[in-house]
Formats: sequence, C-alpha cells, structure tokens
Amino acid sequence: MNKRLPIGISDFREIIEHDYYFVDKSLFIRDVIEGPKIALISRPRRFGKTLNLSMLRYFFSNHTDFSSLFEQLAIQQGGPLVQSKMGRHPVVFLSFKDIKAHNWKDAYTQIRALIREVLTDEYRYLMDWEGLNPATRNQFRAIESDKKDGIHYASFLKTISKTLHRFHQQPAVILIDEYDTPVYSAYVHGYLDEMLAFMRDLLSGGLKDNSSLEKGVITGIMRVAKESIFSGLNNLDEFSVLTHRMSAHFGFLEKEVEALVRHKQLPATAMEEIRNWYNGYVMGEHIIYNPWSILKYTDKPEDGFKPYWINTSANLLLKRLFFTGKANIRIELEQLIRGEKLRKEIIENLILKELDYKKQAVWSLLLASGYLKAENMQQDPSTGVRTYDISIPNKEVHYAYRQLIDSWLTEQSGSEEISYMLQALTQGETKRFAHFLKHFVSTVFSFHDTAGPEPERFYHAFLLGLLVWLEPRYHIRSNRESGQGRFDIALTPKDPRQKGIIIEIKSPYLDKGKSLEDAVEEAAQQMLRLHYAREMQQQGITDIVQLAIAIQGKEVLVKEVPLTPPQEKPGPESS
Repeated sequence: MNKRLPIGISDFREIIEHDYYFVDKSLFIRDVIEGPKIALISRPRRFGKTLNLSMLRYFFSNHTDFSSLFEQLAIQQGGPLVQSKMGRHPVVFLSFKDIKAHNWKDAYTQIRALIREVLTDEYRYLMDWEGLNPATRNQFRAIESDKKDGIHYASFLKTISKTLHRFHQQPAVILIDEYDTPVYSAYVHGYLDEMLAFMRDLLSGGLKDNSSLEKGVITGIMRVAKESIFSGLNNLDEFSVLTHRMSAHFGFLEKEVEALVRHKQLPATAMEEIRNWYNGYVMGEHIIYNPWSILKYTDKPEDGFKPYWINTSANLLLKRLFFTGKANIRIELEQLIRGEKLRKEIIENLILKELDYKKQAVWSLLLASGYLKAENMQQDPSTGVRTYDISIPNKEVHYAYRQLIDSWLTEQSGSEEISYMLQALTQGETKRFAHFLKHFVSTVFSFHDTAGPEPERFYHAFLLGLLVWLEPRYHIRSNRESGQGRFDIALTPKDPRQKGIIIEIKSPYLDKGKSLEDAVEEAAQQMLRLHYAREMQQQGITDIVQLAIAIQGKEVLVKEVPLTPPQEKPGPESS
C-alpha cells in the first residue's frame, strides 16, 4: 500500500493514527531516557526536531494512554527502564517557532499569548484544584487575564512544573521547541539583550536545580553561549551536528531514503540524483539527507529535482552577514560557491553579537543552520582548537546561496539595471558594460568593501555573484587553467554559436607608482601572453570577448582585448 507522506505534519499522534508513512526514529526516546537530565539538541530547520519532541510528548504523557501509538515501533525493544517511563509523567511543551517580531514589545506580547494558551488549554484543571496555593493561583489568573507583569511569565516553567509535580506526584518532563527562533529575531531587529534576559529567566527557572524536573529537552538551530541563556545549567548536555550521539535521529539515513524510494516505486536510478540534490550533510558519524526535501520530492517526483528547503526566515540575517557584516566573508563565500573546501575553526558556543565581526561565529552559524557541512576534524594538540573542512553540502543549498546573492543584487541596484549590464556584456558592448559596471560599483559598494588588502578578490566575488543570472546560458568557471595560465572568470556558452567571455581583474601597485591604466594594460598583456582563449577555441567557440578590468577603490577601467596582439595598442574604455 502506497501510504501518504506526512508533509507539513509534525504531530506524532496524527501521523500514526492516520497511517502516514513514518520513518521510525523512536529509539531517540531511549537516548533521552538514558541520557543527561537536560539535553540541548541543535539541528537545521525542518530536520525533524518538532516531530521528535511530539513523539517524546506522547511517550511520557500521563494525560491519556498513548501506548498504542508505539506498538509497531523500535522503542518497544527499548528495555525495562524505557518501558517504565511510558505514560508516567506530566509534560510541559512550549514551541517558540512562531515568535518572530520586529521589536521587544511585540515579541513579549507573542510570548505572553503562547504561555497563556498553554496554561488555559492544557492545565486549566490545575486552577480548579483545591490544593493549589494562593500565590500560584494568583499567578495563573494573572497570566489568564494577560497582565503584563514579567515575573508571571518568566517564572512560568518553574511554577507549572512544581505544581504538576504536586498534583500528579510525578516530576514533569519539559520540552522546548525552537528556543532560539525569538533570539534570532531579536538579534536581527535589535532587541537581543531584552530577549536574552527573558529567555534566561524562563529556562533557568524551569531547568536549573528543579527537583520537579524528570527530563528537559530543548531544540533549536543555534547553540547560544551558556553565559547568554544557559547560565548555571551544569547538568545540560549539548548535541550538535558535530556530536556522534543522537546523530541518527534527525534527518534521513541512506537506508531510510532507499526504503522510501522503493515504497514510492521510484526507479533505482533516482537515488544518484537524490544524493546530489539533498544528501551531503555530515552529522556525527552519519551522512544525512534533508528530510523535508526528500518528502517533497518523493511526493511529486514528476516535478523533478528542485530546491524545497529554503529557509526564507533566515534570509535577512544571512544577507546581513554576507554583504554588510564586518566579518567580511564574501571572498571566502565565493570560494565555497565555486565548490572549494575551507579549513575553519568552528565555535561550539555561539555568542550572537560576535556574528558582527568574528568569522568563526559566522561559519558556526552557517553550519548549524544547514548551509555548510563540516568534515575531517583536526585538533591542535597544543591549543585544543578544532578545525574542519567546510563546504556546501549539495545542489539544493548551492541554489540557496545563489538566490541570496541574486536577491541582494536586485535589492541594491534593481533587476532591470543588472539585466542591461549583463546584456551589454554578452553582446560584446564593452563601453556600455563599463558604464553600467562603474555606476553599479559607485552606488552599491562602500569604500570599506573595495579598500581591503585584496581588492581583486572582492571584485572577483562580486562579478561571480552577478554572473549567476547567466547560468542558464553559460558554464561559469573561475580561476581555472587555460592555455599557459589561470584566468579569473570565464563564461563558456552552452551554445557554441554564442559569445564566449573571459575576464581578468587587476589592481595597480600603488607603492610602485602604478596607475589604473598600467593595471589594465598588465591584465591585457597577461591574457594575450598566456593564451586564455585557447580552451574555448578548442571547443569550437570562435566569437570570444576578452575583458581586462582594472580596479582601484571605486574606480574601474575596462578594456577589450583582441585574441591576437594588435599592431597598435588600443586605449582603455573609460567608464
């Protein structure tokens, strides 16, 4: 029987009772029971965190007998300790996935509404309990009537867990989903300190030295530094994408994807392209597939392979980090987009404010968010610093980077101007291309962008991002051997009747008295001397445009270079 796929469904009970296709991750329950008192689990969005917490909720809950949900699952073989915990504990479940506000006032309003909903929907019976002490009753009534006194909300986890413990005579299980979503929004919109203070009080109250706590499980994508939120939680263990334990419980393993492909009766040949598009994540000791994208593709394979996992909510932060952040990672980002690996240190505990200036923090966030994978850990024996080979995991994420660059360029200059500039480039209109390029540089770039120690690399990265628009018609390559040397950028037309384009970028040696004119001439002579056009000519492409570009700060010169040395040297086209 071809079962329906649970796309967009994160309620475990609904999936089991309505007989949706379910990838059995129930042994996660055993790891939680046998694991630390409090577990912080960080994974990218849409990697099964909410569904796994929902499964924990139904397993532990003493509200109703949910044991039938687990009858056909692997957890039935979990052992006596695991079985003794089923249906024994009151559960508190809070999901912060929808707390995304532009200011603290609105965020606090959303948090109050969340806590009020949980209290009135799940625990109203406690308010009618004769054994409820007056102070707690007043706190619950204040929350129910939406009084704004922060103490009622910041202490909610502590109060509700202790009250449930007294009522049920069993300690509570606290499950917190997407704890970092409001923190991330607060960082982007400028109210981080207020959010950190509230979340620290809320989580510490419920998890720190709480005798009414059986287990606490927190999920998110970022491992925010302990001193920011998890201050004093010495009994907390963290399980990130770099941690071996629990690494098989989030995302799909190879054998799980193969089983789903067979279930959907897809051809075995589909697996190779599935790997290219949605595989590549390295989590602990496992290679992991993106589960959201796998479900979306296998549900409608006739639509072909395309990007399904695009974390649009993170776009604002990523654009800030890539294009305006002081950490200035654009050059290295271009290397990643070219398919290169970078050896980088990954920070285990992320301090959000360091994203503004510290590259290690940016790489750590991109890894935790699913935009990078990390392999081949090496540890310096003297310092203990761990470094990894980081790279883009698959085609889907590569597309996401391209989309971000595309979106940023459009926002800065407008798609119409970019279209005109690229049209001039591909039609060989050097003067017109130079004019648009000069205007683009003067309006979009800051002096800080172009005044670094390696301005060629900055312009190189910018042009590669710009040329993304031409990918349907061109193979875009960078820093590749051709002739006797390496060109900066080459656009090889997929139709050999179209123009091929080769670009070389230089900046003048100011300390040697060199000018822009000197630099553009040096670039032109290098293209001729090293025969950059030879590879395209060997592919049967005869119409080739060679452009030498000289840059100094926000000044740009462009010169078209003939394929063979001319009798007289033409002067540069001033933009």
